Amino acid sequence: MLVENLLIMADSKALIFQIQKMSTEDGPGIRTTVFFKQCPLKCTWCHNPESILKKKQLEWFK
Repeated sequence: MLVENLLIMADSKALIFQIQKMSTEDGPGIRTTVFFKQCPLKCTWCHNPESILKKKQLEWFK
């Protein structure tokens, strides 16, 4: 069963929404946090609602 899961994961692809380096807000200590697109949960209190859609989007920094 573990080998089957690894094979499924090896063939998977994901869209990355954001990479946040030096994060101190997502747990104890300093860490790098990777946010992915298309979260299936759709929580009403979501801090990143723009990450729910699957389509690719361009982020603009000014």
